[in-house]
Amino acid sequence: MRLLIYPFLAINILFVQDISAQVTRVEAPISAPSPQTVRLADPFSRGVQKPFSYGEVISANPLDGSKANGVRFSTQTTADNLRRLPDLSSYRLVGISSKPIPQKPNIVGPVLNMPDKGEAPLQFYLRIGSFNQLSYAKQYAWDFFTTNKILIDANFVIRRTPWKEGGNLFQIDYGPFTDYEHALISCEQLTKHVVPPLTKCPLVKEYASLQEQQAFTSNALVGLSAATISQFSDSEIYEPKKLMTTSFKIKEGDKLGAGEYVVLKINQDGVYLAKLNTLTYFLSIDTIPFNAPGTSRDDKNSTKDEKNLAKDDRSLIRDDKSISKSISANPPR
Repeated sequence: MRLLIYPFLAINILFVQDISAQVTRVEAPISAPSPQTVRLADPFSRGVQKPFSYGEVISANPLDGSKANGVRFSTQTTADNLRRLPDLSSYRLVGISSKPIPQKPNIVGPVLNMPDKGEAPLQFYLRIGSFNQLSYAKQYAWDFFTTNKILIDANFVIRRTPWKEGGNLFQIDYGPFTDYEHALISCEQLTKHVVPPLTKCPLVKEYASLQEQQAFTSNALVGLSAATISQFSDSEIYEPKKLMTTSFKIKEGDKLGAGEYVVLKINQDGVYLAKLNTLTYFLSIDTIPFNAPGTSRDDKNSTKDEKNLAKDDRSLIRDDKSISKSISANPPR
């Protein structure tokens, strides 16, 4: 009997050990917060409904969850920033206030009346050419103007400096621009077709002379495009009427869109934008008319439908009364 008990006990011990081993191998997973997004509280809430993605900051390195500095604040994640929508086609022009397109270049110099030091800021110019004769400098200004007439809205300033080989050197500066980036991107676009071609953009900082005209002062009123309004109108968050009337002002040198395109020039036809190493993007003032849900036409149609329904209801009431009268006059037998 004892011989039978010992093997039985040994089998039980092995079975219990195997169960305990299986239990110890199973561990409850520890949930860790996702490092990809960070929620930002809005302590200044004024009852404004925002998109659900508002306040999310996408991590620049989502796989590096252990790094605390992996979060990058990006304007692309702020879905209710009108000036930073994902695509430039999200916008339409509502109105433009601009100078007329010039018919000839404004050439000043070489005798310049300059402001005293400490009375004006240094500004960015493009040094587009240097010649040993004044006539050649003026001719190059005309050629440069003719090639880039649509984008031209500044001065051609001829500065005379002594030449080391004797005589004078006449340097042509085009500007001034609103800032460094406006000058740099404009230079890339303006020097594509000039002869001889410029291999680089020579930016210089100079004082604006008193003879120069004020440069780059045009502005435009920008709203949402028809496609964007149609897309946003599908959401319960946005009201189509407000989407159609929402607008903001941009001026030359400003940035637009999540890609931060620089506004190079605004004229009566539209807005010209570009980034470094890209083609010029043109935002036209001429757009196709569009009626979003909830517009005045829809309101008129709905009001008309309501009147028609009310008219139908009145006719039904009259029909009911006539039916009741006929029944009372001819009661069923």
